[in-house]
Amino acid sequence: HIGKGTIYYYFKNKEDIFLDSVQDYSVLFLKELQKQVDDADTLEAKLSAYIRTPLILIKEHLWVLNDALNSMPTQYLSKLEGFREGVKIRVYSILSEILDFGIEVGLIDREFPSQRVIEIINDWFLLADNNISVVDKEKLVLKIERDSDWIIKIILYGIVKRG
Repeated sequence: HIGKGTIYYYFKNKEDIFLDSVQDYSVLFLKELQKQVDDADTLEAKLSAYIRTPLILIKEHLWVLNDALNSMPTQYLSKLEGFREGVKIRVYSILSEILDFGIEVGLIDREFPSQRVIEIINDWFLLADNNISVVDKEKLVLKIERDSDWIIKIILYGIVKRG
């Protein structure tokens, strides 16, 4: 409920407004992801929260993401890469915490290659792929949502100690 001129008292231009919004949303996303993982009490529940929380948020806000990506000037892309890298590092850290929890409770072998699994999981969830078009992302989100239970089982079957 403020005038357009007042906004430019706080921001130099539209690019700064957009980038500030992206940064705010990134912070909210990371807080929600961390909260959901922290609230889970088992390895399976933590992995499920890690995979499902971004899907839920993307699904809820897909129209905004599509609109922003379709109307975003190309000069914003290089600045967005910095935000993206920061989010990627934090998301890797959250997954690392989950795997450390699994090791701590004795469900994952200490010799397990956690770092490689973190890279595979996050690559699968688009954090490392800049080249997927917006249309493909929508289809891929639906595929990931459909497959998420199996992904969790495959991950657990492959990393949980047996016997």
